[in-house]
Amino acid sequence: MAVIKGHNNAKIKIEHFDGGQSNEDRNAGWRYFLERTNLKPGMDPEKATKLRQERFDVRESSVRPSLFRQI
Repeated sequence: MAVIKGHNNAKIKIEHFDGGQSNEDRNAGWRYFLERTNLKPGMDPEKATKLRQERFDVRESSVRPSLFRQI
């Protein structure tokens, strides 16, 4: 993960990542994507990944119970 300021800068970074990706990973479906965030640009990638995952887990935990009620 990289936290980049600005959409154009992020696009350039994705192109850089894509260029270094192996054909095996690309064929297996691994892709890079842009995601809007309020994390600070340039922060430690491991810390950013952990924070992103924690936020994702919180969002998902609030959605899952409602899915089971509909079944």
